[in-house]
Amino acid sequence: MSYDSLVALRGDDLRYLGEIIYRKETEVIKSQPFNSSTERNKYLDDCRTTYEFVLNILKDMEELYDKYVEDVSKGPIAHQMFSYVEHGVNVSFQVVKNYSVRVSFLTKLKKHTDSLSDELRQLDSRIAADVEKLAAKAAKYDEVMLKCLKNYKNPVSAAFSRWVKTNRLTFNQLLKRYKSELGFKGSFESLEEAQKIEVYDEIVRASGRGNIFKMGIKEVGATALLLLAAGIMVWDIFTAEHKIETAFRDAAVTAASISGGLLGEVVNAVVRVAIADAIEGATYFAVAAGLLASFAGAFIIGAFAGAILDLIFSSGGTATLSTQGLKCYVAPMPDGAVLARQISYNT
Repeated sequence: MSYDSLVALRGDDLRYLGEIIYRKETEVIKSQPFNSSTERNKYLDDCRTTYEFVLNILKDMEELYDKYVEDVSKGPIAHQMFSYVEHGVNVSFQVVKNYSVRVSFLTKLKKHTDSLSDELRQLDSRIAADVEKLAAKAAKYDEVMLKCLKNYKNPVSAAFSRWVKTNRLTFNQLLKRYKSELGFKGSFESLEEAQKIEVYDEIVRASGRGNIFKMGIKEVGATALLLLAAGIMVWDIFTAEHKIETAFRDAAVTAASISGGLLGEVVNAVVRVAIADAIEGATYFAVAAGLLASFAGAFIIGAFAGAILDLIFSSGGTATLSTQGLKCYVAPMPDGAVLARQISYNT
């Protein structure tokens, strides 16, 4: 697998990355065999909404920074929050290849940054302790997003990924092992959200990538965002030694052409490939694995993707997942990491 590092774009370069990805995604969508122009337009509208959502998040944070840039207390905090958003948007473009999942990630990011922005507006600059507390919080979240970017596809975790594959551990079994090491009782699904993040983070640490999501502060506003980011990171570690994305995509394309794009049939085809490659040691996680592989590989698109991934990562892959009646389209989406490197090299 490739271990090319991800780059942190800023300002106009980051917006340009968003524009390129949006244009390429619309080209892919237009090439799909939709049943009607109405259906095609719905996908195109969703894609554009995601792109405009990014622009609005960046615009809102830039305006907040401009408002407080001359304030000696609030200015540095606003700058740190703007950096947090830019790093988060980079993650959404370069780590989250599927635009349907990206909008879920960005919605969580915006909800949290809106909360931080409200705290900044209400902050009494005369109370030094409150200023320091909010500054530390903004800096920590910025650090988490930057680490997500820098530690994704990290070669240091290759040995751990090989160990997972050699021992034929399922995703759920991996979570159970590290849940127990942390001393948490009950099923993974029954844990508090913050505890689930700790379990994911412990796997990330064990893989050699360090503690990325360990906050060290009591904060609940970003748990949904961190849970999704941590789940995506651990999935990358879990599948790093399974070089079968092409086989997954081929199976999905074939199934879609036969079944008319019914999600259940497409995922079942992907699952059969996953089982053949020994990703699965237990059938109860098979559907979740098929969905994860398809969404992470960015070759199944559908508005339901974000909600399904939230359910998988929150339950550890044990939740009952229904694909009945859901229709999807199979197409390779643009690789934001490759495009970001190209922009970085040309500037």
